[in-house]
Amino acid sequence: WILSNPSQEEGVLLYAHMDVVPVEESELPLWKHPPFSGRIVDGVIWGRGAIDDKHGVLGILEATETLISSGFEPKRPLYILFGGDEEEGGREGTLRVAEELQKRKIKLSAVIDEGIPILEDPMPDLKVPTALIGVAEKGYVDFHFQVEIASGHSSIPSKESSISVLRRALWRLEDKPLKPRLSPVVEKTFEAFGAKASGLKGFLLRNFSWTKYALVPLVLSKQDGLRSLLSTVCVNTVIQGGIKASVLPRKASAIVNCRIIPGETGETVLKYFRSVVDDDRVKIEINSLTHSDPTPYSPTESEEFKWLLSSIKDSFFDREKDYIIAPALFPAATDSHHLVGLTKNIYRFSPYRVFTSELSQLHGLNEQIKIDSYERALIFYRLLISKI
Repeated sequence: WILSNPSQEEGVLLYAHMDVVPVEESELPLWKHPPFSGRIVDGVIWGRGAIDDKHGVLGILEATETLISSGFEPKRPLYILFGGDEEEGGREGTLRVAEELQKRKIKLSAVIDEGIPILEDPMPDLKVPTALIGVAEKGYVDFHFQVEIASGHSSIPSKESSISVLRRALWRLEDKPLKPRLSPVVEKTFEAFGAKASGLKGFLLRNFSWTKYALVPLVLSKQDGLRSLLSTVCVNTVIQGGIKASVLPRKASAIVNCRIIPGETGETVLKYFRSVVDDDRVKIEINSLTHSDPTPYSPTESEEFKWLLSSIKDSFFDREKDYIIAPALFPAATDSHHLVGLTKNIYRFSPYRVFTSELSQLHGLNEQIKIDSYERALIFYRLLISKI
């Protein structure tokens, strides 16, 4: 980290992570440019990590270097932390740093981490550039499912196999997903949307006081991006079973990844899963190494939130005729949940602009960031740091 003005005053910590997710070998031919080349072609920086989260790492470094070279000194301590294992849960990186900061009795005024980028079209009936500041994040849990049944020959199969029992369990969970739940921060997000949205969704959101408990979840939960703000979202990501076509496997297993909304925990979801599956042959356990429950809400009335809000406005919307800046629930997981004990002010925001159709690049094919978008991130970080 960088520590300026080493006093007992609470400092601000800027965070980004250096590690990236891998690229499957089978997908290499589908990339327009080699995923780890960092090529700059036609005003675009290509490669894995361009938006998750190298633009944050380099943006913070370049902005800080520029300010230092101009003689700038922050009025209070500034910490810079770059995680090296965020994609693995941050337990050997940010968690260790958090423990060290607590050991040294260092308190933070605020943490600024990666989050939601500025969305040019947040939903079909809303085409207004929108900056959503994550004031809380969903929990992250990997549930391990395992079925073990006697194996045998495929020519004389038993009535059920480990695969069929596991398949039935996973189908039951897909058929009965957890119910939508409106959290206070999501209500604030939808209220901000309602002021600008058109069509049926705009009508529902503008009349939020009497539609929110029925119509809003019913209509909005059908859009994937909005559904993730309303529900604990679970998906089967790994399924294993079988070694040969003619052999009934003794074991079959699966990993179900869940992103948990505030108001629920890994344990409450586990209890729900077991009740829905209702089969003692299906063993369901939480992977404790990756488990994190939803974070507390950070206040939107704090000076730190207002400071971040003004930095976003001055960096991105000074020439815009219409825009939205609103608090939100961050639907993914970040390393900042390890820092909850150091400050109540944790805010998540990624300083670049994107259309919702481009969000598939996150952990997907042809990840990229435009140079002018990256330059705008530099402006944001310079303004942010200069206001500390």
